[in-house]
Amino acid sequence: MSKIHRFFLLLAVIAFFSGCEKTEDNFPPEPRVEFRDMVNTGSSLDVTIYFEDGDGDVSRITMTPYVRDAGSTDTGRVIFWDSVQGNAVLVATEDTVIYNSTKILYDYNINNLEPVSSNGSMKGTITYSIDAGEAEFLLSLFPQQKKYFKISLYDRKDNKAEVLTPDIN
Repeated sequence: MSKIHRFFLLLAVIAFFSGCEKTEDNFPPEPRVEFRDMVNTGSSLDVTIYFEDGDGDVSRITMTPYVRDAGSTDTGRVIFWDSVQGNAVLVATEDTVIYNSTKILYDYNINNLEPVSSNGSMKGTITYSIDAGEAEFLLSLFPQQKKYFKISLYDRKDNKAEVLTPDIN
């Protein structure tokens, strides 16, 4: 075998093994979240987020619907359901308490996700589906105003990352 052939063989072996090298993701221990997509499938409203978590302990996702006036850039107001009057009520902040009312909140526990690397970090996408009937009901509330979700991703240490979706009207 000539020196040129040996050189190219050695180069090919080095290239092969360097391509097989496993990389580790080094994310901070607090979760990070990005909005990816929102699709109305006809049978559900599917909201997809991308997440990263350095210590792999994501545990819960919540979606809170908000309402804001068209053209407004403020945070908006949270939708509550008044169980006595049978109607929706808008309030200024999430931690407001209204007697006989419940904040409309979609809450989902995340169990048994496997870390993607040996250091325990996680990354991936999560799609949250809201039944078409619920989505239609939500869209019917306050028809003149823009609605969107604030999505919160929590880890087991109660660290929280948040992202807002585009308008869902």
